[in-house]
Amino acid sequence: GVYATTLYALSPILRTLTQTISDDTVTAMTIAFLSLHLLLHDYRFVNSADAAFAGSVSLNAAMFVSVLLSSRSSSNVHVALLMCLAVETFALAPRVYRRIRLASMRAHAVTTFAAVL
Repeated sequence: GVYATTLYALSPILRTLTQTISDDTVTAMTIAFLSLHLLLHDYRFVNSADAAFAGSVSLNAAMFVSVLLSSRSSSNVHVALLMCLAVETFALAPRVYRRIRLASMRAHAVTTFAAVL
């Protein structure tokens, strides 16, 4: 409730953030920051029982890309939905996958397979 309402309230601001920036620049920044996300992501977090999450730079890069891409959306609803999906994918999913993996390797394999599909 509060989370979705906040995202929807901020969506007009997020949608207009990059209006003065060219499409080529947004594309280049998206590629650069997604590459940074892939390089710096804490892959040990999901596979280790005692590792603390150390991927804050990676998470910030991924969220920045989400803001860049959502600012090119056509409506406030699209912006809010894309940002919600980004938070779920980049911030919440690694924690859920870790809990699933610690509970059951089979469940982790099924979840990973379903996510890839």
